[in-house]
Amino acid sequence: MTRGFFMKKINFLTTVIVFLIAIWLPVLVRAQDALPNLRLQIMPTVVRLDLEPGEIYQGSFKVINSGRSTFDYRVYVKPYQVNNEDYDPNFEIEVPRTQITNWINVATTSGTLASMETEVVEYIIRVPREVPDGGQYAVIFVETGEADGTSALSVRQRLGYLVFSSMAGTTRDEGQLLETKMKRFWADSPVYTTSLIENSGNADFVVNYAMHAKDIFGREKFSLDREYTLLPETKRLVKLEWPEAPVFGIFSLTQSQEFLDQDYSQSKMILIMHPVIMTALVSVLVVVALVAVITKLTGRRRKEKRRLDKNEHYVQKSSSF
Repeated sequence: MTRGFFMKKINFLTTVIVFLIAIWLPVLVRAQDALPNLRLQIMPTVVRLDLEPGEIYQGSFKVINSGRSTFDYRVYVKPYQVNNEDYDPNFEIEVPRTQITNWINVATTSGTLASMETEVVEYIIRVPREVPDGGQYAVIFVETGEADGTSALSVRQRLGYLVFSSMAGTTRDEGQLLETKMKRFWADSPVYTTSLIENSGNADFVVNYAMHAKDIFGREKFSLDREYTLLPETKRLVKLEWPEAPVFGIFSLTQSQEFLDQDYSQSKMILIMHPVIMTALVSVLVVVALVAVITKLTGRRRKEKRRLDKNEHYVQKSSSF
């Protein structure tokens, strides 16, 4: 009796396990197939340091292969600057604020990662005793090489670990909002706002941007928050977008910028009207105007006819006397 009970229990568990395998195996296979051949990741992607002259700083970050193929990679250091207000990065130019590029040494300059493997890249920053005031900027790049023989990779991937640093006790934080733009009329999405901020100090700072849209009843229809870093002695133009705005409506649009204990906000009432809706509305207005004109003309003619009929009746009545 007991043996039969246990056999039934074992058979039941076996059935459950087979059932679960039948369900989950195709899912796992599809999940594996969904992985790209090549996917490089690094964590974290940025470090912010307050360094002392003569200091030796040790840091690290992770390199992750989250794709299906094994790949080789190399590690190297480049300066980090920007070219214009759009902040197009420049990894080649060396300026006084990229001297840290020469202070960074990575423990390993190459490696190999199999699928789902992680390695830690260590680096050392040796700060000279005589250094410029303010910020220093560099990027540690990790770039994939060729895949193994199982699959050919048509492209390489490159990711950067940004090093934002400043010399302790020498920073001067200064910045100002130079310009904002918000249009009142929009024919189509995306609706956007822009703002231009200048960093006139000698160290980087973070700007918190926000964009909010409300309808005429005060209900929030869209909200966006972003953070961007401004390098010293640069201007940055930032565009915030409402990508899927309605095709028609009146909204209150607000954008704001917060940095260095300064808080700015700008609001406008905007009208969104898609060209199709505008064409239809204009057509309706034209029809209404035509109807109004025709009605007015018809009314005048009827009034004139009544006046003429009245005069004729008066003349005929006078003739009878």
